[in-house]
Amino acid sequence: MGGLPSDIIPRWLRLKAAAQYASIGEARLRELVAQGVIHGASDPGNKRGDLVVDRESIDRYWLDLCGHDAITAAVAKFKGARV
Repeated sequence: MGGLPSDIIPRWLRLKAAAQYASIGEARLRELVAQGVIHGASDPGNKRGDLVVDRESIDRYWLDLCGHDAITAAVAKFKGARV
């Protein structure tokens, strides 16, 4: 297996990569998955049951935490649009 091309970002990330992507610790990420805030599951193809985490749910977590409307307004303002 040669891996993925460098321009493809996988949607499902192993715990360590997901924690790095989310900029939070692995223990906190496990808590968020256990709470159902971020989507994750044990990898069924792995006998150890390693946790894999949905990258898009990490993005939603941060957008919700930061306030999606505030981010949308800031982007629109930056692009010169009226909000």
